[in-house]
Amino acid sequence: MKSREQEWKSEVRKNAGKKPKWEGEYFDIDVHYHGDDLFFRVFDEDPGKDAKIGKGSTKLSALMHAEGI
Repeated sequence: MKSREQEWKSEVRKNAGKKPKWEGEYFDIDVHYHGDDLFFRVFDEDPGKDAKIGKGSTKLSALMHAEGI
């Protein structure tokens, strides 16, 4: 994931199949503006070269609720 100058990488999900879940993993995001975009990419870890499965983006404001993001 990436937002402004910040970038994060999750742990690899072993044997996750076609519908992996990233539950219980958290990242601290230094929000400068609620309208900023959060970009994400999903890769399949392969020996030698990882294959990109998909990508997307969302506004940080779409993830906000009363307690924060």
